[in-house]
Amino acid sequence: MYRLTTFSVGPYDNNVYVLSDPKAKEALLIDAANDAPRIIKELENKIGCLFDRAPDGRIHQKAFAGQTFDRTVHVGDLTGIEIMSRLRDQ
Repeated sequence: MYRLTTFSVGPYDNNVYVLSDPKAKEALLIDAANDAPRIIKELENKIGCLFDRAPDGRIHQKAFAGQTFDRTVHVGDLTGIEIMSRLRDQ
């Protein structure tokens, strides 16, 4: 599902500007999908990013930019600013 929504949402970015080799794109997406949980934990526990939480305490996820299921972690509408600020302060 991750692969399908990533490829279908940005056909121009994904096919022309970023990578033109389909095998390279596939490898990149597999790495990103496999590494994402570890990276989110690192951003939160080591860097100090404060991602939004669901009522049950888990990190809240939402669909973003044409995704077909909730997979994007966020800090309101300021996720990039939160991550950049925390990294700058390290």
